[in-house]
Amino acid sequence: KFSDGAVDCLNGADENDCKNKQRVYQVVTIGVNERMLNATSFLIYWWIAVPQNMTFEYLPSICSNGTWKNISWIEATEYRFLNLDSFTLYNVTVYVRIKGTNKEFIPYLYYEVATAEGGKNC
Repeated sequence: KFSDGAVDCLNGADENDCKNKQRVYQVVTIGVNERMLNATSFLIYWWIAVPQNMTFEYLPSICSNGTWKNISWIEATEYRFLNLDSFTLYNVTVYVRIKGTNKEFIPYLYYEVATAEGGKNC
């Protein structure tokens, strides 16, 4: 808990030493648009509670075969991964930072997405 002026704990510990606590911003939901999923790409979207007068940037990341690849910082809350292998399981996540700063918040949420089976030549 962070200081909001209201005592939430019986002993008031949630209001102690609040000057040294820092808010952490993380994506709380990641999903995949099933209509946009095919053999070589998929579109993910995410949600985060955005405080008033604050703008975030996001860094979508994807992992396959133990190798992570960061895309680039964007302001949109969705991203389409392209040029993927068909019928392959990917792990995705999204880093968050406050726009105009270099303070990055490490994700706690990861989502598994499998590309569709590719077409076969006969």
